[in-house]
Amino acid sequence: AKLGKLTKLKSVMKKWPSFTKNYHSTTVSTASTAVSEVSKCDDLQLVYVGKSRRPYMLNSHVIDHPLFQELLGRSS
Repeated sequence: AKLGKLTKLKSVMKKWPSFTKNYHSTTVSTASTAVSEVSKCDDLQLVYVGKSRRPYMLNSHVIDHPLFQELLGRSS
């Protein structure tokens, strides 16, 4: 039984690089799609969030929303 598990483990280890390549290419294509979608919007504003001040691009519909305004008021 141990020998069977060992061969399965070896086959998975051999396939591992192809798994990471597929994940990386999917992530890159998703990111490039997101960038192209952002470039279509004209009314985006940069907003920094959290202690690390992570930047987010938000459109005016989100910024003008009452809940966002409430959060903004609490942070000031």
